[in-house]
Amino acid sequence: MAPRSHRGGEFSGVEIDPDIIPIAHQRTFNLDLADDEAGDLFTYHFTCLISYLRYLATANGATIKDKGVTRNDGFFLLTLVANGATIEDEGVTKIIIALADLYIYGVLCGGSWYYPKNNFYKIKGGTQACFIQAYTDKGKIFKVGLKVLKTSVCNLSRPDTAKWSDSYYSLAVNICESTRFHKIMLQLLRNKYTGNLDDLEHWVINQWASLSKLWKFFGRYGCWNPEALSFMIETEQDAESTLAIVKDVNIDNKQIQKLDAKYFVVDQSIR
Repeated sequence: MAPRSHRGGEFSGVEIDPDIIPIAHQRTFNLDLADDEAGDLFTYHFTCLISYLRYLATANGATIKDKGVTRNDGFFLLTLVANGATIEDEGVTKIIIALADLYIYGVLCGGSWYYPKNNFYKIKGGTQACFIQAYTDKGKIFKVGLKVLKTSVCNLSRPDTAKWSDSYYSLAVNICESTRFHKIMLQLLRNKYTGNLDDLEHWVINQWASLSKLWKFFGRYGCWNPEALSFMIETEQDAESTLAIVKDVNIDNKQIQKLDAKYFVVDQSIR
């Protein structure tokens, strides 16, 4: 996937083969809600891995515990996108992400995207991301939650000295949604801006607001907010404690279906 200029940063020094990046189609990353070619029943998944690149951030022997964390210390939101590689197993949708073969193609830092220049990193882990499947044909549920991944990282820019770092624990934000859901929520937001909401729409908006439990980890403009996390995730216990802070969020499928029926009567253009 070629970098977009407005995201900041650019590639230099490393050419990334698109075949090794788990992106089935760019639309899965930057969905155009006005694009009718994206079918109503097209469901996509993506996983954001929140990691502290410890060996990058430990500069001059100072660790996160010594001086606190700033965005220059290596706290990144690494966005890894996967689509189409899913299997169904007794109501659970498992996203098949071969973490040993995932490459970091960009980092979000300070609200802007930056791409690898002379450093080319690869991560691996022993856990697959899973979603509970709770969909019907219309009004698909938006589901988001946190998972724990045990990961390590390797800098491939110097093959002669490349080696894996020690394993550490990180969090993955798992999101599963559909274009149909996006179109319904887009219409809901349009109504919100006009101030013309009924009780059902107010209810869904309030449910949506519960997602703020996740955003406590992020600062302005969606960038990582290191001050929101008071400890470094070094152990499985640390990760589990953080997981307990943020519960899985579900928006009632029946309520979304009601909005679906309402909006398709009022505005056929969102089909």
